[in-house]
Amino acid sequence: MMLLRSSKRRLLQCALALSVISSNAAFAETAVSYPKGNVPVRIVTPYAPGGGTDTLARTLAPQLASALKTSVVVENKPGAGGLIGADHVAKSAPDGHTILITITSLIQAPSIYTTVPFDPIKDFVPIALMARVPLVFAVRSDLPAKDVKEFVHLAKADPQKYPLGNYGTGTLSHIMASMLTSQAGLDATHVSYKGIPPLIQDLLGGQIAGGFVDLTTLPHVKSGRLKYLGVTGPSPLAQMPELQTLNGQGFKDFEVFGWAGAFVPAGTPKPIVEVLAREFTRLMSEPEYQSRLNTLSYQPGGMDRQEFGRMLGTDLQMWARLIKQANIPKN
Repeated sequence: MMLLRSSKRRLLQCALALSVISSNAAFAETAVSYPKGNVPVRIVTPYAPGGGTDTLARTLAPQLASALKTSVVVENKPGAGGLIGADHVAKSAPDGHTILITITSLIQAPSIYTTVPFDPIKDFVPIALMARVPLVFAVRSDLPAKDVKEFVHLAKADPQKYPLGNYGTGTLSHIMASMLTSQAGLDATHVSYKGIPPLIQDLLGGQIAGGFVDLTTLPHVKSGRLKYLGVTGPSPLAQMPELQTLNGQGFKDFEVFGWAGAFVPAGTPKPIVEVLAREFTRLMSEPEYQSRLNTLSYQPGGMDRQEFGRMLGTDLQMWARLIKQANIPKN
């Protein structure tokens, strides 16, 4: 009887060992089979070339290609405030060969649009929080205003002469501008663009009076063509400590920040997700990427993908509240 029990015990141990070996082998096979042969990895950014997400994507692409030992291409799919590019990724094969690099508008979309073709929480898996992104309120340098309060005073005298641009309906730029006009009681026209470059082109050309943009626009400030009147976020920028925050100028709820993040479609196998998360984390710590963040005046993300995932759920509720308070109608 003891011999029989001993034999059963050994058989059970062997079965468990084989199960573990089989599981590890399956994990290894999934990880090793990524990427698939010569199939390129596509990084999709849902905005026009030249903006912050495009810059971050193109900074990482060569290093990611080297790490994955395959080609990595960046594709711009602008339109509908980032919905077109995001929806394209959501409906792509969940095999790690299509990556979305986008901004806060992903999580704001359900509060902006009547119909959103994806669920920002359920249809994506977060890979990395790539940067925290403050926005600045930019105007032409010849505008006689030293801060946002003075701009509002000017605009209230003749609102039709001071339309505000944003880099896409439903984007952080649009929401910040709507929060400003709502709080200030300013009846300004809001003009939406497909990204920051066309917005800046019209701002420089005088078609619009100002707008919330990121710090990829800093060269225009250094050249003397634009100036900043305020910055979002909880504190002034280290690079421009003299630039007051919107909250510091008497406005409310502008201590929030935007972000840039990387995602893959829901259903992507966990081993592939972990490979991409590990490589993104490693590459984002490299001097070249850190230098690019400094150039853009972006701040490091500072959290892992699990923390980023939890933040997305919190952000979903926070932006729903702020968008409602700003009286932004759903499109």
